[in-house]
Amino acid sequence: MKLTHDPPTTTLLVRQLGVISRRQLLALGWTAPVIDGAVRHQRLEVLHRGVYRMPGCGRPPHQDAMAAVLRAGRGARATGAPVLQQLRNPAVARGAPALTLLPAPRRLPSNPVRWRRDLGPDDDHQLLGPVPATTPARAFVEVATVWTARRRLTIIDHLRWDGLATTGSIGDCAERLGPGHGGARAVLELIAAGHLEQESHGERDLAASLARLGLAPLVRWQVQLAVDLRVDCLLGVVSAVLEYDGRDHHSDARDRAADGRRDRRIDDLGLRVVRITKDDLQDDGALRAKLERELGINVAQLARLAA
Repeated sequence: MKLTHDPPTTTLLVRQLGVISRRQLLALGWTAPVIDGAVRHQRLEVLHRGVYRMPGCGRPPHQDAMAAVLRAGRGARATGAPVLQQLRNPAVARGAPALTLLPAPRRLPSNPVRWRRDLGPDDDHQLLGPVPATTPARAFVEVATVWTARRRLTIIDHLRWDGLATTGSIGDCAERLGPGHGGARAVLELIAAGHLEQESHGERDLAASLARLGLAPLVRWQVQLAVDLRVDCLLGVVSAVLEYDGRDHHSDARDRAADGRRDRRIDDLGLRVVRITKDDLQDDGALRAKLERELGINVAQLARLAA
């Protein structure tokens, strides 16, 4: 039996990114001697025990993840690095390991495939091309312990910006896995500290400054004012919106024009807009002065109200 003259095998190889398992070959009518002969004659390349690659097919994205899932068997799925590569800026998740989740009670002793027991086999499924995989939220939680707390927040921010996860989906995943799971515990700690209420490190710096000024109880973060209008921070007691302007996204003429249109919409809702920059957060006194100047309020009085 020649590989090039076996349409069912070729079709499955193409569908599975150029890899196939021994079990699948046997189901297609190959015999063990034929498979072993194809390996000896280099018509099949061994990737893992019982998993083969078609030489000359190239290495398309996620081929390694497909091979690992085939090695792990039915019910296994890819997570970690292969899924997080969907980020528009995958460099933010550099260091994430590729991981294969195995349903209980299966094990893969002495195998190069990095695996972990699947603690939530019924949750967080998606297909990564043809590869059974977890959702991006689950992929992040599964490997979260490889990064520092600040790096975890950076990756969460990018997942949300790219529309791959929400605060709710990340939190729900961590809750389901529970504090006994290291990555879930790390995420639950970030949630408990309130760090997921903001969507950038700049917003978190603003939150810290407002807390030192005594205004934290008076603000709400990521408030949806309309279907297509969400603001960073609402200071409702004085009908004001605080927007953090990062240098990367509010510096050119197009960004400023968009900010102007956005400000006019917020103004039409009866709310004043104060734009906060990184420079404003260098000193709490400077931020206090800006708020008092822009809003005509006494920050100390507001803080007493909050208390």
